[in-house]
Order: sequence, then structure tokens, then C-alpha cells
Amino acid sequence: MTRPAGLPAQLLYAEIVATRSAEFVEFRSVPDGKLPDVPAERRRWLTAAAGRLLDALRAAGDQPVWAFGQLRPAGFWARRMAHETLVHCADAQQAAGDEVSIPAEIAADAIDEWLTTMSGPHAGQPDLRASALPAGAALRVQVTDPELGGRSRWLIRHVADGVQVLADDTASADALLAGRAADVLLVLMRRIPAAGGPARVSGDAALLDRWLEQTAF
Repeated sequence: MTRPAGLPAQLLYAEIVATRSAEFVEFRSVPDGKLPDVPAERRRWLTAAAGRLLDALRAAGDQPVWAFGQLRPAGFWARRMAHETLVHCADAQQAAGDEVSIPAEIAADAIDEWLTTMSGPHAGQPDLRASALPAGAALRVQVTDPELGGRSRWLIRHVADGVQVLADDTASADALLAGRAADVLLVLMRRIPAAGGPARVSGDAALLDRWLEQTAF
């Protein structure tokens, strides 16, 4: 399901939501999905794509639509697009040599979406987390921003039934990734290194490295 170069995610998601599709929409079926040949028209085309998605989301409300092999409320795509845009904005800031600025609450929600939804298997694909995290192993992710009140932490563990992600669990883990929500998010997205970066890694660092390698989006 690799998106063709030049097709904005907004257009694909807008078509899924606007048609209330219960199945994945083929890329060639997305209206106006071709990058304009004239460079001067491309900014307007991208802006219109975002507007189309917003209009589709407002009209759909909580109606179920396709979302990576499942039916979920259309608002799933609002959250997905917000976090995808957030990460690409960070990419642009890094490329320009600017400081990456992400509000803690939004970064924490992006971490939650990644760990509980997006890093797992989709559309019948194998769960790569099971090979990233050996049976019996556990990884803790924790954010330390004071305004979050220490509420945001996740335990990822590989048990007999598969990989579980538990929110606010305090059980022990083999490895820990901790720090400001923005920094932890960028580590999980592989935008900054885990070792030697602003986030803190303790315990089995190789386990975290393996997790990051196997769960790239």
C-alpha cells in the first residue's frame, strides 16, 4: 500500500472518508490525485487537498470507514492526519536547522496512537512487534513533561497471547525510553537517535534499538 510519490495523504484519506468506504481505496481511484505539472499550481493543490479532507470529516461525523483493515469512526483519520502532519512539520524544521517545537499533550497523543494502533499489524499483515520484542520481554516508554503530571507511560510486553500495550502500567521492564514527549516521539519515529540524544535510555538498549528498527512506519 505504498502511496505513489506526489499523492498527498490528505487526498487519499479524504476519498476514504467522503465515500464512507469500507475497503481500501485504490490510489488510481482518488480524484485529482496527480501532482500538477505546473509548479506554481502545486501549493494551491495541496491546500485544496487539506480542505477536502476537513470537509469530508465534518460531513462524516462518527460514521465507520476503512482504517487499516478495520472499520473505525471517521474521526480516526483526523487524528492520523494530525500526527502525520506533525511529524512532517518536524522534518521540515530539522531540515531548516530550526528547533522542533511540539506541544507535550499533542506529542503524547501521537505516542499513544503509534504504540497502541499504528505500530501493530494492519490488514492481515504479520505483527512485526513480535519479532522486535522477544517472548517474555518488556519495553517501557515514559514521558516526563511536568504539565502531563506523569500520567503518560506505556508498557509494551510480549506475552503468550502476543504483544500487548498497556497504558499507565507500572510493572518492571527490560528497557526504558524516557524524556519529554516531543523527544520520545521523535525517537520512536526515528527522527533523532535514541542513544546520546535528549531522551534517556536505560536497561537493555539493544532491545530498544531492535524495536525501533522493526517498527518503522
